[in-house]
Amino acid sequence: MSLIYQSVRLCCAVLYPIYVSFKAVRNKNVRQYVKWMMYWMVFAAFTFLESFTDLTLFWIPFYYELKLLFILWLVFAPTRGSSVIFRKLLYPQLLKREKAIDDYVQRIKDHGYAALIALGARGFTFATNMILSTAVKGQAKLADRLQRSYSLNDISYGSNIHRDVTDDDTLHSRRNMMTSRVHDDLDTEITDLMRRFDQQRNKTLRH
Repeated sequence: MSLIYQSVRLCCAVLYPIYVSFKAVRNKNVRQYVKWMMYWMVFAAFTFLESFTDLTLFWIPFYYELKLLFILWLVFAPTRGSSVIFRKLLYPQLLKREKAIDDYVQRIKDHGYAALIALGARGFTFATNMILSTAVKGQAKLADRLQRSYSLNDISYGSNIHRDVTDDDTLHSRRNMMTSRVHDDLDTEITDLMRRFDQQRNKTLRH
């Protein structure tokens, strides 16, 4: 029964109201527009309550059948169920609590914006640290790989062209020179990357 209810709910309570709401907006029919605005507010309140009743009242006999009848009563024009519920229940309660709700929403917006900025700054810092950590690790691996590569090239060159040049101190000095050059280049790139990240983070925090 749950599958049947979900299918009918999707078609009758969501898809059909979407289409007729579109028609009301497209034709600029104020009466239909107001009618379906009331429906969507009632349906939103029903969906909110349904998330709790499904956990506590599902054991009631014909629970899904009753919900299905209620949804059909909300949607169909002859019954005008959504207008009745909106005018008799939802509108008076919202009107009574309008100022308190507005204040609460404003507080959430203020704190939410500040929390969002703080979270964004923390996320940016975390991403920056991850990138720099990866760059440093990559630097070490690249330097080691280049070190081995230049060392092998030097040995090959020395054995094929100048077999008499096999002095270990000369190879070691040349290898250290190339490694130092690679480290310097990578350090320069990482420093520039950190500077750009700091500038972007400061700009984000100022906004």
